[in-house]
Amino acid sequence: MLTAVDAVVVGAGLSGLVASRRLQRAGQRVRLLEARSRVGGRMVSTTTPHGAVVDLGGQWGGLSHRRFAALLEELALTTVPSHYAGQGVFVWQGRRVVAPLAGDFAHSLLFFEPEALGLPSDQLAATQQLQRAFADLVARVNPAQPWQTPNAEQLDRLSVAAWARQHTAIPLARLPLDWLCRVGGSGGFEPWEASILHLAWTQAVAPQAEGPEAWLVRGGAGQVPQLLVEALEAGDPGCVQLRQAVVTISQDAEGVSVATADGRLHQAKAAIVAVPPQLRLAIRFAALADGRHDQDPDGLCTTLLARAGPQRARDRRPARARTDGRQRSS
Repeated sequence: MLTAVDAVVVGAGLSGLVASRRLQRAGQRVRLLEARSRVGGRMVSTTTPHGAVVDLGGQWGGLSHRRFAALLEELALTTVPSHYAGQGVFVWQGRRVVAPLAGDFAHSLLFFEPEALGLPSDQLAATQQLQRAFADLVARVNPAQPWQTPNAEQLDRLSVAAWARQHTAIPLARLPLDWLCRVGGSGGFEPWEASILHLAWTQAVAPQAEGPEAWLVRGGAGQVPQLLVEALEAGDPGCVQLRQAVVTISQDAEGVSVATADGRLHQAKAAIVAVPPQLRLAIRFAALADGRHDQDPDGLCTTLLARAGPQRARDRRPARARTDGRQRSS
C-alpha cells in the first residue's frame, strides 16, 4: 500500500505531534506514524482505581517553559502550583537534618537554607564559592551556539567532575553539581560522563533557578497529546496512524520513502524522525544525503524537561553522556 504526502513524521510524542501540527497549519499533508498503540511518548497519564489522575512521565513546567505554557493556554488547559513549602530532609555522610527550604534556589544548598543545615562554615563557604564559579561560567555560555562560548573546546573536553576538582577538594562543595547531573532537569548522567560545557549550557537555556518544576497541568499532562491528536484528525482524518513501526527510511532525488513493518510505504518530500536515539536504532536509513541522522551517540540520555536546541554538528555540540567509547578528562 502506497501513500503520498508532503511530510512523514515518525514518533507521536510531544515533538512529533507539535511538528505535525505546524506542518498541517502550513498547508502540508502529513502522516504521523507511531509504533505503539498510543500517542504521547514520555508524556502520559493514568487514572488510579480511586479516580485520581497521575502523570507517569514529563509533567512539570516553570518560568523557562514559555512555549509549553503557551501551548497549554491554546489548548484551554490550566495549571496548578507544585507543592513547595515547609521543611525537607537533608542527608549527608550519614547525618540526617530536617531543615527549612530556601525561597531562592540560586542562594540555597540544594533547595535548603544553607545555614540551617548545621554544616561546617568552611565547607559551606567552599560550596558557595563553587556555585558562584559555576554561575559565572553559565553566564558566559552562548545559549544558541554553545560552541561559540569562550574556551568551548577546552570546556567540552573537561568533565563536570574534573572541572569541580580543579576548584575544590571538598566533597560537599561538589554535591550541587553532582545533583544537577544525576537528578536535575538536565540529569541522567554521572559527573564524569558529561562535559562541564554541556552542564553549563543546560543551565543557560533552562535554569534550575527559574523553578522548572513550579507547576503541573491540571488533570494531567497526558491530556496534551490527546488534544493535539484531536486537532490533527479534525484537519485531516487518518493523519495519525498507530501500530506503525517504521523500519526503513530512504532518500532519492524525488524525496523520501518510509516503510513500516506491516509493508506499508509512504512517500513524501521530507521526513522528521522524532524519537529518542535508542529507538532510532530500529530504523534502517538507506541512501541518505549525509550522516546527520547518526550524530547522537546510541546511549544518549535526555529528558523531557530539557529543551531541545538547534541542530549542531557532533564536534560542535556540548558532549553529553556517551557510550561510544570516546574519552574525556574525568
